[in-house]
Amino acid sequence: LASLRREVELLQAGVNAKRQISATQALQETALAELAAADKHPVVRQLAEGNAELTRELPAVAADIERVTNELSTIEEQARSIEQDLARSRQRLEVGGVTQAIGRLFVEERRNLPQVSQYRAEVRARRQALSQIGLAQVRIEEQRRDLTALEDRVEAAMMKVREDAAADDDLQVIQEQVEGLLRNRRDLLVQVAATYTSYIRALGDLDVAQRRLLDAADEYKQFLDQHLLWIPSASPFWLKDIRNLAPAIAWTTSPTSWAETAGHLAEAFGHSPFGMAAAVLLLAVVFFLRRPLGRRFKDLTSKIGRLSTDTIWLTLQALLISALHALPLPLLFAAIAWALTRSPLHSDFTVAVAQALVATAPFLYNTLLFRRLCAKDGVMQVHFGWSKERLPIIRGQLDRLIVVGVPIVFTAVLSYGSPLPEYRESLGRIAFLIIMIIFSGVIHALLHPTKGVAAAYYASRSSQWTSRLRWLWYVLGAGSPVLLALAALVGYLYTAATLTGRLIDTFWLILVIIVVNLVITRWLALAKRKIAWQMAIEEREARKAAGDEQEESEAPVVESKPLDLDAVDQQSTRLLNAGLFLVGALATWGIWSEVVPALGILDQVSLWSQTTMIDGEEAIVPVTLADLLLALVIAGVTAIASKNLPGLMEIAVLQRMTLQPGSRYAINTLLR
Repeated sequence: LASLRREVELLQAGVNAKRQISATQALQETALAELAAADKHPVVRQLAEGNAELTRELPAVAADIERVTNELSTIEEQARSIEQDLARSRQRLEVGGVTQAIGRLFVEERRNLPQVSQYRAEVRARRQALSQIGLAQVRIEEQRRDLTALEDRVEAAMMKVREDAAADDDLQVIQEQVEGLLRNRRDLLVQVAATYTSYIRALGDLDVAQRRLLDAADEYKQFLDQHLLWIPSASPFWLKDIRNLAPAIAWTTSPTSWAETAGHLAEAFGHSPFGMAAAVLLLAVVFFLRRPLGRRFKDLTSKIGRLSTDTIWLTLQALLISALHALPLPLLFAAIAWALTRSPLHSDFTVAVAQALVATAPFLYNTLLFRRLCAKDGVMQVHFGWSKERLPIIRGQLDRLIVVGVPIVFTAVLSYGSPLPEYRESLGRIAFLIIMIIFSGVIHALLHPTKGVAAAYYASRSSQWTSRLRWLWYVLGAGSPVLLALAALVGYLYTAATLTGRLIDTFWLILVIIVVNLVITRWLALAKRKIAWQMAIEEREARKAAGDEQEESEAPVVESKPLDLDAVDQQSTRLLNAGLFLVGALATWGIWSEVVPALGILDQVSLWSQTTMIDGEEAIVPVTLADLLLALVIAGVTAIASKNLPGLMEIAVLQRMTLQPGSRYAINTLLR
């Protein structure tokens, strides 16, 4: 089979070479004809120029066909290789079972899985190329139809020549020239049409091959992800890992490797000067904006709490300033990683450094951002009224993550990028254990039901279900890093590392949802305060109209003390919590579904079947567990909205409209 494929490739190469020679020859012939017609009659000269124009793109199209054909062979080979690897991996799993050797082999297969993301973009972009070639073919076919009756076309051209009153001998010569050029054009159109047809066929074959490669890579990735979590990928931690610690540290701190990485970074500047210049410019702009943004932040803080100036836009601006303030250092990490990936020079160490920077940059940014939000006189304190006694505890834990956690995360990911599994299982595993200890300590300080930062929240909302389950949250939060550390110790290193990445993403998601909840709650509270102000104004005007003896000469006083977020309408709060819970659940599903088969397999759990019409035909469609859970979520959200939507509409919309009490009642009734 391999020899047959080789023969086909040789034949295709011969066809491509012949096509290229033919295209070049046609281009040369039409160019010579164009030169020869330079001093001829304008009709002859115009026909020669048209023939030359037809052939100018032929060599480029022929070269594209050759390039696509070569790329097709490479992609087909990659697809076959992945399909064979998948078949071998399935066979190994069936024969060898769940063993450490199989796990280590699968980890290497997962690391070496080809990056096919570029092919997805090419498949999407190819549609435009095919449409352009299709339009060109339409134009070619129209010209071929015009030349079907060659004598009529010659006669039409000669009518223009006769208008110039040329001599009979000249007319005969010109007619022969016109007829020859038109015959040549007809042959050229056949050649151009055949070339475009070959190009479309080659692109179609390439599209099929790329889709096959994408499907094979996705299937293999899904197979590995589903099984790797439950297979030990390393031996249990023992003395040999301690002995391998010294060479692993030497590999990560090698001056030669770091000098080589610096050289690759410098090479990236020469390879992509405009991209690197844009990255440096962006870094400079973000860095120099810190000081004016700091002054703007202080101005915003001075307006908070006053009825005449306090709006939700102040909070949004403060959040944006905090986000920009935390950006420079993580952006520098991301820029260096991008530059290393763009460099034409690569090594195992350089690739590992780029991967470590890519993993560390978002972790560092999120930590710096929430550290900025929790700073003294920061957003959490001034805008959301968080306790001054609790915020220093949060800042201390975030400082620990920045000072200790970020370097350890970088070291762990760098070690995991090593081509030698001994380094991953020694230094990488020890760094991972340290990270888990740090995370467990941070979560302990935040979620402990009696001593943690969340204790005050639980005490103020003791009747809510979230407070009743406070010990469960604490055990899950502080205990998960401990369980992952134990999993890494006994050999489930890949499992622990993969789940840790998802846990960290979930942790940041929870913090983002908390901030969004605070922003929306503050907006609702400000809206309610405005409603109270308007009601006080209307009440005063009503007393004036009734001739109240104690007519007020001043506007009614509405408290402008720091915002009490607990004063927001309960209906709106419940609806907000339900909406955020739904968004958080969907986002959590997106984070975990690819790595936890228990979540991804819900669509495969069929509860019962039902008959439905699909394309006019009856078909039996299974109702899965995922469908049932989605239906329950939709029903719950609908029930919550039906009870609480009127309150939110009153604060968000109806208060801005001039409506009679009866109209308000009718709208609220319809909403229910």
